[in-house]
Amino acid sequence: MSDLNMTISHMDGRALSRLLKALTRAEIKIIKGPTSGLIMISITDPFGTDFHLGEALVTEAIVEYDGVRGYGMVMGDGSERAVAAASADALRKSGSPEMAKINKILAQERKKIVEARKKEEAIVESTRVKFETMVLG
Repeated sequence: MSDLNMTISHMDGRALSRLLKALTRAEIKIIKGPTSGLIMISITDPFGTDFHLGEALVTEAIVEYDGVRGYGMVMGDGSERAVAAASADALRKSGSPEMAKINKILAQERKKIVEARKKEEAIVESTRVKFETMVLG
């Protein structure tokens, strides 16, 4: 999943509203979607063997702006988010001047998301058990 799609998947409702408002200035035609589907999540275990962890729900859309197609896929059931991601992709590919405002919104949200993840990781790390430092008693 691209950085654009990941950011739109995780941004809060207010930011999504700002993004959608910025995107409505462009004449965007929906080609496909938004549609829900499943994707397989695969990982490689410590022994180098591929393992299928399970499936995840995604929503995807394809749009067109000024003859340029854009694709968006977001985690979960998010029709507006998928169309927003596809629209931003099409505007980016077309070189639209509207992308300056959209990039600003996305950069602000990406920063918030990264900060929230760091806080969450710090909380998880504080609960990690270090077995090698435990004393037998």
